[in-house]
Amino acid sequence: MTNAEAPVSAPAVARARRRVPILTGALAGATVVAAGIVLPGGGTAEGPVPWWLVAVLLVGADAVAFRFSVFGTPHVVSFGAVPMVLGVALLSPIGFVAARVLGSTATAAMEQRSRGKAAFNISLAGFEAVIVAGIHGALLGNGDPFSAAGVAAAAVAVMAATVVASMVVTAAVAEGSSEVPPGFRRMLVIGHGANFAAVIGGAGLVAAFGLGDAVGAGFLLAAAVVLVEIRLLRDRVET
Repeated sequence: MTNAEAPVSAPAVARARRRVPILTGALAGATVVAAGIVLPGGGTAEGPVPWWLVAVLLVGADAVAFRFSVFGTPHVVSFGAVPMVLGVALLSPIGFVAARVLGSTATAAMEQRSRGKAAFNISLAGFEAVIVAGIHGALLGNGDPFSAAGVAAAAVAVMAATVVASMVVTAAVAEGSSEVPPGFRRMLVIGHGANFAAVIGGAGLVAAFGLGDAVGAGFLLAAAVVLVEIRLLRDRVET
């Protein structure tokens, strides 16, 4: 996941603020409708990872986000796609959606975001999760989630959903024109690159769980430790 903090004019900010509640309501409505179609259709069986643990992993991935500047434009990158790939492969569709929404809600509460921004992010998280579950179910069918095809289905589903989510975010902050706001072209390139890397990492974790619960848990713990260590090292360098 990534975003950029590009300079935006005051009128554009006002227009964006008017659009966000409309988009939030549209996303919430679309999520409910899509969930009614996708979730009852079944999907993958429950796996070795409980849904609440995936929610914790999602919050943790956002908590160790990396902030940097490219050509003067600040960017924020997290690796939330890693637990998303893991969750959609190992959980039932309902469990995955619940984990995604709960994780987004916890992140919004921890960061003390405004009600409008929190509602938008939570609605977007639910919409994104339903898209992932739907695409994954369609691609996987009755296949083995730990097979090469199953791992690829999880990776493709999450990558496709992140692209859709980035389009929604762009629509929320756009200035009412067909052009992408300043800084967003770089955001899209960097963001999709980071998401792709995270998706590959998540696919590797799914494959590890296919070798056994202990193997998968070991790889998951190692990945978490490495990510935290990188963040701590970067913080020490900056200070």
